[in-house]
Amino acid sequence: MMRGQKAEGGVAPGAKHDFRREGLLSDRLKGLRKAGTAGYGAVLSRLKGCVDALDEKKLAELRASLDRIELAILERRVVAEFPESFGDIGKDLDISREWVRQKEKRLLGKAVGEQSIPPRKWEGRRVRNIKRMLQRRLGGSTAEEIGYAIGLGPVQRKVLDKYILSDEPVTQQQIAEKLGIKKARVTTAVGSIEMALIRIEKAG
Repeated sequence: MMRGQKAEGGVAPGAKHDFRREGLLSDRLKGLRKAGTAGYGAVLSRLKGCVDALDEKKLAELRASLDRIELAILERRVVAEFPESFGDIGKDLDISREWVRQKEKRLLGKAVGEQSIPPRKWEGRRVRNIKRMLQRRLGGSTAEEIGYAIGLGPVQRKVLDKYILSDEPVTQQQIAEKLGIKKARVTTAVGSIEMALIRIEKAG
């Protein structure tokens, strides 16, 4: 074939197809392009994880609690294969892009609330937060498996097993005495576990 001669189908050798001009850009590629502009931020990533962890009953309860904007975000960003941008949703609902972003944050709070474990009287906010993150990311894992997965040290693993995952009403002071360490080390271990899980959440 001579140089510059077109091959079968009207394209010269080495030439690139203009898929958009030829109308050959698939729906999936169009969706990927759109998803690229929408982006997967930290809030959306957490939302997807929360919603995926809900059973049918909890998901139905969540839907029933949403207003029209939150429901649109759920349908068009959270459960959609290719999330739409804040701007697209805002334009359709005649609201600002920033308001859609703020409503997505509120939706995250509601989704986390649907997942929440009934609080125990002896648990603090930090322990409940850790348990929520564990349920989302490492639900069903043992303390040893969790410790290995998020890189916990020996004391942190013991605190996770004997205190955070314990079903017994135990205080930090009691755990410290049981492990033969100071209460401050238990408090520090709880904080370290929380920060390790937050890093995993942010990493998506």
